Amino acid sequence: MIYASSLAEMRRDITRSDLRFNLLRICARAPRMIHHLIHAPDYPGIETTLFSLQSEINVTIEIGECRNREFLTIVARVQDPWNAKMQTNLSRTTILPFLLAPELAYAEPQAYATYLRAWFALPAITDEVGKSVDLMYALFLAFPELVPRAIYAAAPRGELPNEPLDAIGARQLFGWYQLRDLPTTPTYPHLSHLIATLRRPPLPAGWRLLRSGKQVQGLLHGMARLAYAHKLRRPAPPPPVEVEVRGIAGPELLTGRVRPTLFAELKSVVHQ
Repeated sequence: MIYASSLAEMRRDITRSDLRFNLLRICARAPRMIHHLIHAPDYPGIETTLFSLQSEINVTIEIGECRNREFLTIVARVQDPWNAKMQTNLSRTTILPFLLAPELAYAEPQAYATYLRAWFALPAITDEVGKSVDLMYALFLAFPELVPRAIYAAAPRGELPNEPLDAIGARQLFGWYQLRDLPTTPTYPHLSHLIATLRRPPLPAGWRLLRSGKQVQGLLHGMARLAYAHKLRRPAPPPPVEVEVRGIAGPELLTGRVRPTLFAELKSVVHQ
């Protein structure tokens, strides 16, 4: 069965449960098996272990719910540490929760930077964004709040359910949830309009890239400076602890099915 959903509903699905939010944080840093999630010691920067929040059964159910929404994906199968005759899955957070929920990016800025770097390196995205790829990466990294309104679904997943879906609906399907308000073609929003809606300060890593940019998109750098001067005042503080983030294997990026939309001010740059 396919469930109707929206960008706002999926964002709430990520943020309203401490169990789910912490699960996605932990699996964004590295692939994990369920034994890691239930029996592991404390993780840096995460005050409550998953097992203390919920029972083992509920953690297992939550992993399934995250997979149903493509918030988690299986990246490998490894030897089960508790049973020599069995294998178990290694799960990793996909890029989708980072694109939908700025809260996750602010909670895990190092993982967010790792995901964005790999995402913007995909050939399908570099070909589409062209000369603006570095600036788009810096903007997305500095201002996670821009991202949910600057993405679109470019392609459906490889395997679709038997239930009929038109081409648009197939592109919007993630797990068993159809994001009906996720565009399926680029919309080219105005960056100036989106900057006016920002509520949070920029993440330091992205802000440094924007301020040190040597390209000639002076208008966009000016917009970023304007936002800084009048609303944001200073970048967000750095993360309280440094964490190790494993590189991206590939499935976490959902094969580029979700892509960034160029801002209206950048469209001409691509074709120059």
